[in-house]
Amino acid sequence: MVSDYQRIGKIVAALHPLNLKEGRALIDSRLGLIPELQAEDPIPENGLRAIYEQQHGSCNARRLIHESRRLFTEWQGCAPPPFVSTPEFLRTEFERLWTNAEVRTSPEMADAIPGSRFAGSS
Repeated sequence: MVSDYQRIGKIVAALHPLNLKEGRALIDSRLGLIPELQAEDPIPENGLRAIYEQQHGSCNARRLIHESRRLFTEWQGCAPPPFVSTPEFLRTEFERLWTNAEVRTSPEMADAIPGSRFAGSS
């Protein structure tokens, strides 16, 4: 594990924001991997410009890919997934995990678990 970190840690690179021309090249290169889209333009120039205007003229690659995915979903005619706030997501996920948990007891009942070497000892 230490050797992996040393190997990975040797490469230090700053991820600078992309200008519009670089962003277009990134999007086009990713869309170029899908042969069915060769004659299509799922991310039009005006949509790409809108992303850059929201970011004051520059955009990091991660944000650009995220926003482009949203535009691509709209182009496909699909509804984007609904926005869920972090607290709401965590609450829902906790409830799902709790409902599916095999044991739904409180920590105070841990001593009462049959077969426990601590059961009945006080």
